[in-house]
Amino acid sequence: MWNGENRDWQDAVERRGAELRTEQARRRAFWADWKAQQTLAWAQRPARRGTTVADLPLLLEQWASPGRAPASVSACKNERYEWSCPLEREHVWSATVKDRAQKGSACPSCLRVGALSDVPALAGQLADPRDAGRALGSNELILWRHHTWAVNPEDGQWVPWAHEFTATPKDRFTQAHACRVCAGYLVDASTSLQRWHPSIAAELVGPDPNLLSCTDARADRVWRCPDGHEYPATTNNRVYGTGCPWCTSTTSRAQARLAAELSHVVGIRYPSARDPRLPDGVPDLGSMRVPAPEAMATQYPRRYAFEEVDILVDLPSGCVGIEYDGEAYHGTMFRDRRPEEERKEAVLGHLGIPLVRVREGKLPAINGPSVVSVPSSTRTHPFDLTVAVLEAIEHLVGEEVAGLADYRAAGLPVGAADAEQYLQAIRNTKKPRQKPERRPRQPRRPKDPLPVGGRQGKLVVISGPTQQVGREGKADAWVYVVRCDCGTERALGHWYLRHQNQQTCGSCRA
Repeated sequence: MWNGENRDWQDAVERRGAELRTEQARRRAFWADWKAQQTLAWAQRPARRGTTVADLPLLLEQWASPGRAPASVSACKNERYEWSCPLEREHVWSATVKDRAQKGSACPSCLRVGALSDVPALAGQLADPRDAGRALGSNELILWRHHTWAVNPEDGQWVPWAHEFTATPKDRFTQAHACRVCAGYLVDASTSLQRWHPSIAAELVGPDPNLLSCTDARADRVWRCPDGHEYPATTNNRVYGTGCPWCTSTTSRAQARLAAELSHVVGIRYPSARDPRLPDGVPDLGSMRVPAPEAMATQYPRRYAFEEVDILVDLPSGCVGIEYDGEAYHGTMFRDRRPEEERKEAVLGHLGIPLVRVREGKLPAINGPSVVSVPSSTRTHPFDLTVAVLEAIEHLVGEEVAGLADYRAAGLPVGAADAEQYLQAIRNTKKPRQKPERRPRQPRRPKDPLPVGGRQGKLVVISGPTQQVGREGKADAWVYVVRCDCGTERALGHWYLRHQNQQTCGSCRA
């Protein structure tokens, strides 16, 4: 609705601007001709000395200083006197006789396009009526007030509203700049994040949510979830469902079961910041964060100063990283993940951490001096996968892994209980995607309403338009109450009266 209103407003300003410029061109042409005549009359004056205003007919007819006689005022004086415009008698200005007689200075009001009061579309949005006399070419910021409608997010009904903003008359007239709030450049209570999404606004850290747009995607804001995690995200992404990355599990079932098995066989490192969703006694099988060296920040620029490793296994000779590469995420159908994988391998290699990659499904193997791949699938048993990963670690580091022989001889998984407790805890507390609430669609307010008292055939409009409430309290079409010549009163929709040209109430014959 705002776009339609502003387009109509811009059309009105441009039409009136074209009319004023045409009138300005006519006045400029008149004063250019007058200047040529006046300068010629001054050059051909008979007496070189003692010339007065009374001796110059073109000046004499514009004299508007009743306190002085024109015959007593020299045409060479630098004193200022009042003059009256021959085109518009209300145009009265002050100028020196010398400038008018010798240079042919014109009426300054005629040379300007006009004032704000000459453009009804602009004058109707002035917050202070005293600004109506300002020139249309003024570069001074003034306050404007656009009276429009806004939707109440609580019930979905249209309510009267006023957008306030500052702008120069020149920009609004020459460029037809419409309401800055409707265009999204400014935010007020009708478009703010606080009004439309108060639950999201409550998690914002820093800026005032009353001054923040719901569609702001230019910069990351800092948000704090109910569990106390702070994370960056744009307002637009938050409105469309982005949540806390700490509270949204990224650990797959296969990765959690592999980590649980390795924790019982060789031991793994646990995250320093424990997941707050986990109850006491349940191990944290989430990914580890390894600080990236500062020397590689320019070679591999990254938003964070760390690399995430799915599992870090502790060995007497050091630690070994394990990455579980799922086919859905690491496949190249939608995005090539290889640059990210190469960056992680380079950072871990710089830190002296060898890497074992579990490649799921049809993902190609990745092998290198400090990287080895283990094939897997969604049907691979956790016990078989754990044995394959431990054998790959032995091949990679060149030493036997203590506990592998006993684990292989047992033939059964030992960490299934820990894995299921971890998965149950993070899945049951996982927050659903925060989709914006769908509001009932509201019919647009009629742009061409029928006037009260207007007649159409046998029908006379006696009130309206009003918004009709339909089933389940939802807003329906705009309707008028009309009275037929037969005496029947009934409510008819705007569409039937304006577009279908209905002429009778339907109970009587035309």
